Amino acid sequence: EFRRVLFRSARAILRFRNTDPGFATGNRLYAPAFVPKPQFTAASARAFYDQTLNRLRLLTGVRSAALTTRLPLYAAGMESSCVARDTEKPALATAMTVGSGYLDTMRIPLVEGRDFNVGDQPDGPQAAIVNETLARRLWPNQSATGRTLLFGCDHARVLKVVGVARDSRIRSLNEVALPHVYLPFSQAYNGGIVFIVVETAGDPGSFSEAVRKTLASSHPDFRMYGVKRLSESVDGSFWQV
Repeated sequence: EFRRVLFRSARAILRFRNTDPGFATGNRLYAPAFVPKPQFTAASARAFYDQTLNRLRLLTGVRSAALTTRLPLYAAGMESSCVARDTEKPALATAMTVGSGYLDTMRIPLVEGRDFNVGDQPDGPQAAIVNETLARRLWPNQSATGRTLLFGCDHARVLKVVGVARDSRIRSLNEVALPHVYLPFSQAYNGGIVFIVVETAGDPGSFSEAVRKTLASSHPDFRMYGVKRLSESVDGSFWQV
């Protein structure tokens, strides 16, 4: 019995290894990070992370660096929220908060509209990027860019859709495409764990120490929980299926 289970598990892993997750995994590192309160407010934390990313981007061999509050295929804690285009019955969509450049770093292309940018300020119009599945569900046969989206189940807030991203796997490799919303780090981040994703020019293992040292020296209160290959996180997700 054990051998049969092991054989089925091995076959499942091989099958899902050949599944396109809709994002890049090679040549990428990630580092779970945290800045505590009251040492950091939401505003000072956002500024700190911007400065930290700029330092990482200056490292030889680093092509890009970005932030997200959730790694794809990292199902733990991934919740769904209500989304609607008006007062009609809402749908459910997963969501994650990401920094500008995250989609490019992960090679998740925009099929319409723009990425988040410096114009998406905390006190400005609230922005969102939706995936293709959600765009088709709420605005079939129409452009989603420029539309307003009601986000939230109890106290919905109005978001302006600035772009549409290609579908990618969110929770697991064996899922059908889920409705998904990306929220801008500059507006939606209020604390908690952040994943710093770094794209490297070659084998990520040869850059991990430089990335670790840069992060470790960034602030005495900054907490980092290791620097790992993104492919390791994806490999770990195989056991969720």
